[in-house]
Amino acid sequence: MLAWYQRGRDAGVRARMTEVVVHGDRVLVGLLVTGRGEGADAGAEVPRWQALSLAGDRVIDIRGFDDREAVAARVGIAP
Repeated sequence: MLAWYQRGRDAGVRARMTEVVVHGDRVLVGLLVTGRGEGADAGAEVPRWQALSLAGDRVIDIRGFDDREAVAARVGIAP
């Protein structure tokens, strides 16, 4: 997982966390990502979300989403 994030960083991708919502053993993370895309999106902050699943003190799954409503459903919270 860390190697994947490092490759993105090496490619110029940056993210700024905008929200964190914990619901049981799942976590919704909101991000504004720059350095992805081409054309009109190049250099723009683009909203993205991740759903993390936890087991004890470990992250066991991370799923990426382009839509907050979809990630909220995955985590089990109201959009």
